[in-house]
Amino acid sequence: MLAEDRLRTLLRVAESAHAAYEAERGEPDPDWPAWYAQFIVARWREDPEPDGGTHELRLDDEEHRLLEAAVHAHLNDFGHDEADVLRSLKELHAKVRAA
Repeated sequence: MLAEDRLRTLLRVAESAHAAYEAERGEPDPDWPAWYAQFIVARWREDPEPDGGTHELRLDDEEHRLLEAAVHAHLNDFGHDEADVLRSLKELHAKVRAA
């Protein structure tokens, strides 16, 4: 279920993202309701509820490159003896690369 405060947060995030989208377009978006609906549903599906223990991290391109390089370097240079830690790092590295 989508709680009221979660929807309020998603609407605020969508507002900011849509403003950037319209600025990029150079004109108002006549179909803004469809854009908002698609954006909010996608964000809601990809982000578990806040009590799920997830965190959102916003990185610029350089920060993203640095994080990807750091995780990759750790995996290449040091590895790890515990299989679960190594698996988690590899999953994190895949998420960062895909972002």
